[in-house]
Amino acid sequence: MKFFASIIFTFVCLSIYATPQEELTRKRALSDLEMIRGVDYAKNKILNLRHPTLKECQVVIRDFFNSTRDYHVGVAFYSTEGALLPFEVSSAENRYFIVNVDRSLI
Repeated sequence: MKFFASIIFTFVCLSIYATPQEELTRKRALSDLEMIRGVDYAKNKILNLRHPTLKECQVVIRDFFNSTRDYHVGVAFYSTEGALLPFEVSSAENRYFIVNVDRSLI
C-alpha cells in the first residue's frame, strides 16, 4: 500500500507539474530543484507511515501542494463517511423507541 501510494503521488505531482502552461515557465525554471525536493520529502513521509490511512495520505498531499506557496495551486478532497449504529429504532404515534440492540457490536 505504501509503495503504491508513493508511486501514485510521485506520478500525479510530476505530471501536474509538467503540464505545459506559459505562466509557469519562469516559475518552473526557478523551482525545479525545490519541486524535486518537495516530492521526495512527501514520498518519504508516506513511506515512513506504519499503516497509512487515506486521511494521512491526504494530509501529506495537502502539505505538499501548500508548500509551493502559489495561489494557483491547491488540492481538495471530497469524502463521505458513514457509521453503523448497533441498535434499531422504530416509531409509533410520533414517538421513537429503541427496539433492538445488537450487543455483539458494543
